[in-house]
Amino acid sequence: LFLKLMDEASEIQAHAGGTIMLPEHLLWKHFQGMGGQAILAYLKDVVWPEMGKKYGDIFGKEFLIESPEILADIVGQLSALNLTSADTDIKGDAFEYFLKNAYQGVSIKDLGEYFTPRNVVRTMVSMVDPKFGEKIYDPFCGTGGFLIESFRYLKLRTKTTDDTDRILRKETIYGSEITSNARIAKMNMILFGDGHANLYRHDSFAHPQTGKFDIIITNPPYSQKTRYGNLYPVPSTSGDAVAMIHCFDALNEGGRACILMKEDFLTEGGDVGAVREYMFKNAKNFSVVSLPRKMFEPYTPTKTSILYFEKKGGRNS
Repeated sequence: LFLKLMDEASEIQAHAGGTIMLPEHLLWKHFQGMGGQAILAYLKDVVWPEMGKKYGDIFGKEFLIESPEILADIVGQLSALNLTSADTDIKGDAFEYFLKNAYQGVSIKDLGEYFTPRNVVRTMVSMVDPKFGEKIYDPFCGTGGFLIESFRYLKLRTKTTDDTDRILRKETIYGSEITSNARIAKMNMILFGDGHANLYRHDSFAHPQTGKFDIIITNPPYSQKTRYGNLYPVPSTSGDAVAMIHCFDALNEGGRACILMKEDFLTEGGDVGAVREYMFKNAKNFSVVSLPRKMFEPYTPTKTSILYFEKKGGRNS
């Protein structure tokens, strides 16, 4: 799927007089007409090693499809499609479909963090209103939905030069994800124009950030436990509490955040309440947007809200 989408993106760039994303011999159209055995050998011996060198951990060391018949069927069916011309966000839909099937052994509620509805994502990006030159961070980025939309938002509003393009690709988008879906986030970013250089696979709780980012936009995992709470100003084993304090600390002074939170963050006591009070004392311009209860079904029935705030210390604090 990734190779097919790269081929389509390269064709669009070529028609526009730009530079294609991959060398000709790695493009889909170069091998799609081969027989099954030849496609299998070419992907294993040529495409996979070169893509591994170019994109690192996105591509595994081994090509796992072993049946030439199955591979030929996959290539044939994808070749008949024009994915980038579809009205829907076909890339997100397709990756989401594969994720659901890849995680058949996992409770469906555990996948909720990856599938934030796209209308919610766009609303939250418009609330933080990114500006060129700002650093945007999602510490629980899943498959990259918030970062992709933020990148697209800026790309549409920025005059393209070599310098602005470099800043957008290399110095704007930051994120981390604890699961192997970090690979898919990187793939998504590459397909949407790059920006994958600062995406990492690790546990964000174990890597506190202090005053590094202008914007935090995220959907944290809910009802988790962590052993890294002692690294934060309000120590806790509650993932709900630590996720919020991680986001708050990562903002620079005057930075703004938009976080999709469990609605009981506003009323819960204990560690969550202590974090809430800490944030309320040190931030300003709070806004809460309450979302419909069934917004995340079937993944979770949890009632959620969007929390927007700005960290004190910037202008007019």
